[in-house]
Amino acid sequence: MKTKTVTVLYYAEPTNIEIKAETLKNLPYEDQNSRVKLPDNFKANKLIIAVLEGEVRLLNYLCERAEKD
Repeated sequence: MKTKTVTVLYYAEPTNIEIKAETLKNLPYEDQNSRVKLPDNFKANKLIIAVLEGEVRLLNYLCERAEKD
């Protein structure tokens, strides 16, 4: 089975507006159009926003400036 590296954007809690990003490596998938299977222990207590192929660095996000002011 093939594996992929993905970066997952998520909220850690439904009431937290800070978007978090984490890179997961060696996730199994079957073909190019197939979704990767995120581990259940990773998905627990998270609201997944997006799964991006590869290693991505989150530079800024919605409401980031409002939190800093």
